[in-house]
Amino acid sequence: MELTLKTPPVIEPVTVEDAKKQCVIESSFTGDDALLERMIATVRLKGEALVGRQFVAAEYVLTVREWDRHGPLRLPKPPLQSVKSIVCVDADSIEHEIAAEEYEVIAESLASYIEPVKAWPEGKKIVVTFVTGWPVGGDGSAENPFVATTPKDIQTWMLMRVSDLYENREGFVIGQSVAELPSSFVDGFLDAHIVPVVV
Repeated sequence: MELTLKTPPVIEPVTVEDAKKQCVIESSFTGDDALLERMIATVRLKGEALVGRQFVAAEYVLTVREWDRHGPLRLPKPPLQSVKSIVCVDADSIEHEIAAEEYEVIAESLASYIEPVKAWPEGKKIVVTFVTGWPVGGDGSAENPFVATTPKDIQTWMLMRVSDLYENREGFVIGQSVAELPSSFVDGFLDAHIVPVVV
């Protein structure tokens, strides 16, 4: 399977202002805003890789080249929001969109599936376009700005890891002793959200 990000999240789970508070930076100081934005995005990607979830809604394209005609297709990075389209590319490279009534979407907390009502068609590949991740509230306007609904324990983990990065911007700390909370404690904030690996 091949997974491609089509449309990235419109916001991050935590804001630069949140990160400033965590790092004890004056809100009026903007000199490190771009750095904090990069750190937030980096920490989000790391967290998503650790638990197998999408922290903020984004659009993906999943390409499947081998499938069981009567079995389900598993969609990665829950929680699933919607399936936008499913296309089968036949042996002559012609695309055929599969109608919504020909499959059933099963969205669960730990995994999401698409099951055929009868059977998937034969062909070279099936291409699924879907939106997954915790939804974003608001419409992006000044009166109703975007708001992430990512769980608070994930947001707390992100802020702690951003603070770690900000305080230790080099790979090594020379000339001082540093004590930090054990990684097992901090990363434990993510335990409730880990998606089991299917082999």
